[in-house]
Amino acid sequence: MLFGRFMKLLPTLIFGFQLLNPQIQEAPKFQVSQELSKSQIESKIQKDYGLDTLKNLNFEVLPDDKSLGVLGIYSPWSDSLKINYYGIIRSSQRNNFSADSILARTMRHELAHYRVDKMQEKLGLESKMENKDSRNLIEAYLGLLQFSEQEQGLSKELFQSLIDNKCEDLTNILIDRIINEGIAKYYENPNFKPAFTVWPISIKNIKNSDEYNMHVYDVGWNLMRPIISAYGDKGIEHVLNNMPKYKDFSDLEGYQKMVLEELAEKK
Repeated sequence: MLFGRFMKLLPTLIFGFQLLNPQIQEAPKFQVSQELSKSQIESKIQKDYGLDTLKNLNFEVLPDDKSLGVLGIYSPWSDSLKINYYGIIRSSQRNNFSADSILARTMRHELAHYRVDKMQEKLGLESKMENKDSRNLIEAYLGLLQFSEQEQGLSKELFQSLIDNKCEDLTNILIDRIINEGIAKYYENPNFKPAFTVWPISIKNIKNSDEYNMHVYDVGWNLMRPIISAYGDKGIEHVLNNMPKYKDFSDLEGYQKMVLEELAEKK
């Protein structure tokens, strides 16, 4: 079945790559090693990052599988954090970066997802990614976006159905991911300054993007960076309570300005 084929294009967990804890500025001296067993690695990361103190968090190190393309995954629907420890070592060797710094960045990113998830629960909100139907819809859609024009021609009927009939639903799900990834990317390195501003984002822009994930991460980071820098958790909670709507999708810069003005009035 054509729809089933699309569903297999992407993994179910699409949060990907890498503590929403501003107090932690430097990574623990973990000393990444290939010599430790999987259980020893899990115990050491648990201890060094205080994971045992985090509510309901299920942590594990992924198996040594060279086909895994992510360094870390947080799943809000199962409260699970999985780290691709062996992939981090390979990435370090391949790119000549410190494995400890890659691990720290990965942990900061994925634990940001965890904390946002807990903030949403406290606020009585549900992430779009918590809903199985929403996850299925976005995965099918993302698969379609990554087809070539010729391949899209083979699935024109389904593609048009998703665009024409589910466009607002899809946009709301994408916005949810943009916000979540923007927060997580910010906490990878809160001191990093961008070289560009938030730009308009649309279905067309995403479809024409060579790097869908980078497009979403960068837009989210640019959108959330000034809000978090100025207002921290209060800024995040305000956004979670007032998520961009379908009409804001083509002018996220305008939405950002509105949020900053509303937060300034509350001071």
